[in-house]
Amino acid sequence: MTIARVALPVAAHTAFDYWVPAGLEVGCGQLVRVVLGRRALAGVVVAVGDATEVPGDRLQPIREVVAGVPPLPPDVLALAEFVARYYQEPPGLVLAQMLPPLGRAAPRAPVAVIALALTAEGRAALPALLARA
Repeated sequence: MTIARVALPVAAHTAFDYWVPAGLEVGCGQLVRVVLGRRALAGVVVAVGDATEVPGDRLQPIREVVAGVPPLPPDVLALAEFVARYYQEPPGLVLAQMLPPLGRAAPRAPVAVIALALTAEGRAALPALLARA
């Protein structure tokens, strides 16, 4: 059985072990969805192996590999580890800051960009405004 250690965005300084279901390709740096207690969370795989200290009946499966998000490269994982040690923060919380937002909501509609221009009246008032600054 393949075991993945997943850093989750919770206030715990350890990673959590999950078993990898057959047919699911999981590697270091990949973003996965798992269940912790009653919450569904997204976390980053920090190690993959064959052994764990957690009894087999207590292991939960990885629900899915998040599509559309490339795995974090090894140098980013090393940076997250350094930041977590230096600032004494949980690794999962540090890694969560390095990922894009993962909301399930539909993407927002594009916002119209409005062009601004300085008028002659504004150009005349600018020296007085800057003198007071």
